[in-house]
Amino acid sequence: MDNSTSQRRTASSHDDAEECLILLFRIGLACSVELPRERKNITDAAAELNSVRNILLGTGYLEETVHRRKQFEALSRNDYTANYIF
Repeated sequence: MDNSTSQRRTASSHDDAEECLILLFRIGLACSVELPRERKNITDAAAELNSVRNILLGTGYLEETVHRRKQFEALSRNDYTANYIF
């Protein structure tokens, strides 16, 4: 994969991640409406959250986030024996 393809894929996954964050906030707000009868049905909310998860898994964004967290943890422990590439 060439560099420009990789950059487009990264930009696309970040756009997808941003859209998913917006969806998560909307779902959260719909679930926390003051009056219970006006709140989003929990079954619908769970289905929407599952869809967001599937989108994020498809973009590789979740895997990238976990990988970066592990990199940070290794650096914070001064674990320089770990072979991480930034």
